[in-house]
Amino acid sequence: MNTERIIKGKGRKVRFVLDEEGEKWYSAIDVVRAFTDEEDYERSRRYWAKIKKEYFSDEEDDNDIYVNQRGLTASDGKLHMSDVLSHAGIRFVAIYIAITFRTKGLYYINQNDIHKAKDYCERSVYILENILGKSHIETVDSLNTLGRIYGKLGDYDLAIEHFGEDI
Repeated sequence: MNTERIIKGKGRKVRFVLDEEGEKWYSAIDVVRAFTDEEDYERSRRYWAKIKKEYFSDEEDDNDIYVNQRGLTASDGKLHMSDVLSHAGIRFVAIYIAITFRTKGLYYINQNDIHKAKDYCERSVYILENILGKSHIETVDSLNTLGRIYGKLGDYDLAIEHFGEDI
């Protein structure tokens, strides 16, 4: 799994810095923007703050393998201390976002907004397949949800194709 390839495949610029050992650390907000396709920087910043507060508390000793603070050049050309993610941190954030997308898809199924549900579930499947692979339980859950959506759309061939895939 190459997180850098996935981010680049999303067509977003993600700033990074090198640490003392030459490993790349990526801007947490840029990563969130890449996976959510969010244009609004402020919304991405608030979303990252929510993820960080919920999952990367200051009390955890091993957080530095996922998230750290490094100087990044901002759009104003100045160097600012920013949250940065390792490859493991990107993986964690991507899975969180993908599961959130699946949950939103389920919400929109219940609201009978099937096209919105389909969009969110397709995004979930894309991320999870690339991060975890097709046979991981989280990916299978998203594929099954997508199959349910295709069934509601009357596309039974695609529904059958997605249900139980790689189980």
